[in-house]
Amino acid sequence: GLTEDTNGDIWMGSMQGLYRYQQGRNKFKMYDIFTSNQSADIITMPFATVGNEIWVTDGRFSFKAIDCNTQQIRTLFQIPDSLRPVHFSIKLPQPDGKGNIWVATDNSIYRISIKNNRVQTFPIFLSQISHPKNVIVTDFSIQSSSNVLAVGTTLGMILFDTEKYKAIAIKDDKKLVSNEDIWYIKAEKDYFLVANEKCPLIKVALNGKTVT
Repeated sequence: GLTEDTNGDIWMGSMQGLYRYQQGRNKFKMYDIFTSNQSADIITMPFATVGNEIWVTDGRFSFKAIDCNTQQIRTLFQIPDSLRPVHFSIKLPQPDGKGNIWVATDNSIYRISIKNNRVQTFPIFLSQISHPKNVIVTDFSIQSSSNVLAVGTTLGMILFDTEKYKAIAIKDDKKLVSNEDIWYIKAEKDYFLVANEKCPLIKVALNGKTVT
């Protein structure tokens, strides 16, 4: 993962730790964020710049923040044991406009509330399948001002209202994003950009009423 802070420095994840590249000084520095659990299969992944902090995850259970100015490290959240299946792996962490972190596993979406220190699970639901375990999340993106979450899966696209906690129907008359393996989703101001095998550039409105 890569992210840029408010000073213009680039933060990069690696198996050794978190690297900071100071562009003005042409200098690298490494921070060992997850000292207690850093191992050969743990990759420190920066995923967001929030104020003066870089938010990072170990891709499994831990979320931490490092202050860009003081380099102080604090724990944001630790996934509880009850949500740790053997093959649990965090994918695609993204903050919303309210300071929560949304992450995906293979077939579920999780909302992590930093403020309330809890996790909510939202199984993936598509009308054409009988069980959410038959779906694999491939990508997702949050539109921060509306807090609409777009989820790409191997069997189509889902829009989710994160404030009302309900799915948004997608009017996809041309079947551009229905029953298709979604490769890529990115939130823009008024729509989501979507790519799949059928079409490399699709626009889906935040309210799901137009797909072009």
